[in-house]
Amino acid sequence: MRGLTDRVETSYGRRISQLQDGRFYMKLREHPLVKKHWPPKWRPFFGSTAPVAGEIGILDEVRPSVLSNRCCFVLMDFGGKKYIAELR
Repeated sequence: MRGLTDRVETSYGRRISQLQDGRFYMKLREHPLVKKHWPPKWRPFFGSTAPVAGEIGILDEVRPSVLSNRCCFVLMDFGGKKYIAELR
């Protein structure tokens, strides 16, 4: 990633990286609240595509649930098709 200046190990053993402009980022799969649920169970977002599994595709979007503050939905693209999964 461009502009990377430093990597920091947190107290729970996850890497957080800092950009030159001062912002921090972390890989979603390494966040302590997501780790136990990763990789998610991907389902087709629409259409009759078969479910897929594992760390595949490109993560497009993360949407908070409107019904619960304890989950969110992640959307990804794989082979030109959209898939969605729930993270709790």
